[in-house]
Amino acid sequence: MVKKLLTIAGSDSLSGGGIQADLATFNEFGYFGLSVITSIVTVTNDNFKIYPTDLKIIQAQLDSTLALDDIAAIKVGLLPTVDIIT
Repeated sequence: MVKKLLTIAGSDSLSGGGIQADLATFNEFGYFGLSVITSIVTVTNDNFKIYPTDLKIIQAQLDSTLALDDIAAIKVGLLPTVDIIT
């Protein structure tokens, strides 16, 4: 059975980091990736913006993924606000 890993992080629209990079890395090593998106990140040549995900949406994502009883590990990335951390 393939082990499941959960990443809790931001979504990088260019896939250079964040959840997209985490899921690609998990896959490269033979793991199945699950995700909770904490923010949407946009990047241009001269601009970097972070749009935090609503706490209710983050909680709903956590509830659905953590209901699985066989998550092998959790990787935490971008948590853009103090409210998300607490």
